[in-house]
Amino acid sequence: MTTKKNHGFTLIELVVVIVILGILAATAAPKFINLTSDAKAATLSGIAGSLSTGTELIKAKAIINNKYNITSRFDLTFDGLTFSIYNQGAVREYWPNGFENLIEGDFNYLGQGNGFVNTECSGNDFCVVDNIRTSTIISGKGGFGIFFIPNGHTLADKNCFAYYSFEIGSDGLLVYKETGTVVDGC
Repeated sequence: MTTKKNHGFTLIELVVVIVILGILAATAAPKFINLTSDAKAATLSGIAGSLSTGTELIKAKAIINNKYNITSRFDLTFDGLTFSIYNQGAVREYWPNGFENLIEGDFNYLGQGNGFVNTECSGNDFCVVDNIRTSTIISGKGGFGIFFIPNGHTLADKNCFAYYSFEIGSDGLLVYKETGTVVDGC
């Protein structure tokens, strides 16, 4: 009668296989999972939502105060804050015009105008540039806007930002007003 011996893996062989799998997972996973990009995009989406909600509340206040159909700038007081508004309650796109109180967050105000397009956001999680020609960042759009960019990005990248933009025609009437995000480069 012969006895058959069962051969299995040794503990050392199992440990070596587990270490190799761990190394493969650690090097391959970041290529497939980019959580930082997803987090930036989600936060920018939240900022755009806050901008939309805030500007709609100011629009409602303009309607209540019978200032919805104005054709020149008007200073509207809302919750102790004064906002410059235009036709159909379009809020002027200045950060110090009350926007800094519409959105809570860790924002660094870089400044206003096209001169800040190439300025990299640093020092805070997000930076703000206001009173910038929207067409500088989004082709085909007129008017002016306020833009929010994450740390490490510039508006010149044109691929990772939230914004509020509007245009008033020469007749004083609103051409368009919108909020949105561009997140394909976050």
